[in-house]
Amino acid sequence: MRDPSDVVVDVAIFGGGIAGLWLLDRLQREGFSAALFEAEQLGAGQSVASQGIIHGGAKYTLGLLRDSAVDELREMPPIWRSALSASKGPDLSSARTLSTRTFMWVPKQVGSNLLGAFSKIVMRSRVSSISRSDWPAGLNSPSAKGSVYALDELVLDVPSVLEALKAGHASRIRRIPAGEVAHFESGHARFRIAGTGIRAQRVVLTAGAGNQALLARAGIKEVRQQLRPLHQVLVAGMKEPLYAHCVGRSSRPLATVTAHPSAGGDYVWNVGGSIAEEGVGQSERALIARARRDLPRLFPAADFGRARWSTFRVNRAEGAEAGGSRPAGPLVESRGSFIVAWPTKLALAPALAERVVRLLNAQQVRPADSRIDSLARLDEPEIARPPWERPMAWS
Repeated sequence: MRDPSDVVVDVAIFGGGIAGLWLLDRLQREGFSAALFEAEQLGAGQSVASQGIIHGGAKYTLGLLRDSAVDELREMPPIWRSALSASKGPDLSSARTLSTRTFMWVPKQVGSNLLGAFSKIVMRSRVSSISRSDWPAGLNSPSAKGSVYALDELVLDVPSVLEALKAGHASRIRRIPAGEVAHFESGHARFRIAGTGIRAQRVVLTAGAGNQALLARAGIKEVRQQLRPLHQVLVAGMKEPLYAHCVGRSSRPLATVTAHPSAGGDYVWNVGGSIAEEGVGQSERALIARARRDLPRLFPAADFGRARWSTFRVNRAEGAEAGGSRPAGPLVESRGSFIVAWPTKLALAPALAERVVRLLNAQQVRPADSRIDSLARLDEPEIARPPWERPMAWS
């Protein structure tokens, strides 16, 4: 029997990262009633540990992804800019933009064979070669020899984006209490959390690495995820901010750096790229030793005199692909009343939301009467803090 106090929505979302929160906003704007449930803090895991880059696809035009994937990424920066100006999409006007562009740094000693390829990219994409007088301070010194290209890529402060997305729909975002799990009724979009019944037409899973456990509880075995781990390097005490991809003799960046302001007035560099991928098999001590050796060589203009070093690990969760290859874009799969989704990249959260809306329309899911009063029984989740703002060991 249906309890008149049950929460009734068109769509229930599990997972409060950027993808889930953007989807919540998109569904509400489309006329659907939706509610979002998060077991930890909003953004905990992949979102808040990300570098905050809204990729425009330029760094992949050397062959890492298919043209269709590059085309989809190329559409993302304008969509995010519209949200940041509050002109279209979710209102992200309160979110902090750390940089309005990133740079592609091609050191002469390690990347000269790529310069010809880049000259072709400059002609057909949102990439521009810049003169030395316009190089960012973190790259510009007499000892730094190479080429610098400006990319149409925003860098955002992810916690402030989470805050902005939450602010628009706080009454519909709830935390699953510690020790509780959602108990799904077999084959139906009905479940209970801490005694509160929730009924929906569809349940969408956007919980990143947490999707696998949710799929198991829903009895869905044929949709699987894969994990792509990273071991990121953190460098505190940096005087200058830098937002750059350092490219060597392959199309994969040797290091991708973003800078995050600290309370002391300097910056913490978050370093990804090949060093983070290859560092998965290394201990923290070994990876720091490598970073101490390699980063001053790759970025000779940077002052590492006051640097303090640390690392953190994070798993990127994706829809499973044959042979474990990287998905070209967001993956959205439907099984009965459940939809499971992975954005693959933070920048592609709008594309994921669009795919889900198209799927709902194709399945003729229509907005219906809703009731959300009983959501007030559950607490609101807090915003997660990034790794470099949490207690950690520095050397």
